[in-house]
Amino acid sequence: MAASQKLYAALFHVLLLSLFPLKAKSSARTQAEALVQWRDTLSSSPPPLTSWSRSNLHNLCTWTAVSCNLTSRTVSGINLSSLNITGTLAQFNFTPFTDLTRFDIQNNSVSGTIPSAIGSLSKLTYLALAGNKAKWGIAFVFVQSI
Repeated sequence: MAASQKLYAALFHVLLLSLFPLKAKSSARTQAEALVQWRDTLSSSPPPLTSWSRSNLHNLCTWTAVSCNLTSRTVSGINLSSLNITGTLAQFNFTPFTDLTRFDIQNNSVSGTIPSAIGSLSKLTYLALAGNKAKWGIAFVFVQSI
């Protein structure tokens, strides 16, 4: 009887925990690592992205082309427009960028498909992909109602 009570108690705790939604919160370090990993997959990475470095993970908000939310100190914008980037978005891990509102990679040599993970960026209000090899021709400005 004691074993079944323990089982019921464990199941109750699992059920109780499942009722609380888990909010994904990302750290600046996780975001910095994701950016460096993606940069390392590019065929051509411009000199301005040398600030994107594993030895500089704690200074993410000072990196070239990165802007941060002043409160959370996490990435709110990435502007890589016209930087001569060659590669794809296939290896870009969008998951840690929970505060990202702007993503601009227009006028580069980015090819391939647009990852579906971009759809998980719930705060994204500006997306610019035009002028790349893939000929996406996409520049969106999302207007959110309050």
